[in-house]
Amino acid sequence: MCKDQCSSNCLNALDCDHVTGACNGGCLAGWTGPRCDRKCDDKSFGEACRKECGSCYDDTSCDHITGECPGECKDGWLGNFCNKTCAENYFGSKCQQQCGNCKNGDVCNHVTGLCPTGCAEGWIGSRCNIACQFGYYGQGCKEMCSEHCRHANDCDHVTGVCSNGCFDGWLGKYCDQRCGEGRFGPQCSFLCGHCLGGVVCDHVNGSCPAGCSRGWHGRYCNQTCDDGYFGEMCIKECGVHCLMTNRCNKSSGVCIGGCKAGWTGEFCDSPCPAGTYGFQCLYNCSENCLNISTCNNVNGSCDGACATGWGGDLCNLELNGTRVSVSASLVLGVGIGGGLVFLLADIVIVILIARHTSRSRLKVGGQGRRLSVLSVNYYADVHSSNHQTNRQEDTQNELEETISLPRVPYQNQNLKSYQENRGYVTKDDRYISSWE
Repeated sequence: MCKDQCSSNCLNALDCDHVTGACNGGCLAGWTGPRCDRKCDDKSFGEACRKECGSCYDDTSCDHITGECPGECKDGWLGNFCNKTCAENYFGSKCQQQCGNCKNGDVCNHVTGLCPTGCAEGWIGSRCNIACQFGYYGQGCKEMCSEHCRHANDCDHVTGVCSNGCFDGWLGKYCDQRCGEGRFGPQCSFLCGHCLGGVVCDHVNGSCPAGCSRGWHGRYCNQTCDDGYFGEMCIKECGVHCLMTNRCNKSSGVCIGGCKAGWTGEFCDSPCPAGTYGFQCLYNCSENCLNISTCNNVNGSCDGACATGWGGDLCNLELNGTRVSVSASLVLGVGIGGGLVFLLADIVIVILIARHTSRSRLKVGGQGRRLSVLSVNYYADVHSSNHQTNRQEDTQNELEETISLPRVPYQNQNLKSYQENRGYVTKDDRYISSWE
């Protein structure tokens, strides 16, 4: 009798061998065996159990029909079937860990995170996820950052480029280049000063190793000497006899513009040679100096006495007995000055006389009469007649005037009369009197 039914796992449940029960059309997915009564073996699933299970966690079997893993996937795998690898540079459980930094740009293993050929420059560690320690860079972190990197050897752990620039005096990505000759400081942006002997300044701080050249001072030897000083370290003072006060060459000390009158030499520290004086020592001392070689180097005045017959500071006034010969310029000055004095005196006297006539009378021989304009005119006539006569002589192209020595206005015999009679108004020994 046919008591057994064909397996429900047969592809066609009604089509099986009537003797053995073998499914004639094959099995449904996930089943195997002649009668389709056995599940797919571990690690396989699906139609005819020809598909392999994914990387199910802890090697558990996937569903024999769908292939889904009953739990999580193994490290490095994703998806319902645990058959998808982690994204590039991720690995581990649920692909949540990051890897990479592999040499030559290789991709790290999605399961272990290891790099197939080692780490790229700047990285170390089994998974190449540790940067070089501070101060090192490059392949295997074996290279040291430049000591001239600013902020304590701080450089990029991969390239070695100084991250924050260079210390003063250095240039380049790696801060391994000194400043060019004649420059110093941050980014080599400053020019060296005037170092002694033309030596180049320190490329870091700009100091001159042997000091400053003549005429310069300051920390960087870039400041000229102050006015009045020159030479090395600007400690020497310009000559006091420079024509332009406190102005001399900052380097050599030579006076700018020459010397003041009476001095010569580059530093204007030497008086004029003997026998000369004045600006640039162009003038000769007067021949009338008693010692011609010792006249004043500035103004030419004779420091000693004058030769016999001569007087004045410059010994240029000729003395002739009671007469003194002077130059035309002196005569002109005395004449003009004297004229002005006499003019003012005349005006004052006329005013006094005019005021006096209003209060008093002139008495001559007991006959009283008023002082008239005629009396004043008489006085003026007498005054003008007593002017001395000037004479002009042409001696060595110099006009000279003979001035008579002053004479005593009152002789002894007239002294008593003068004392007895008061109220005289005198001028040139002539009198206008008011007798009591």
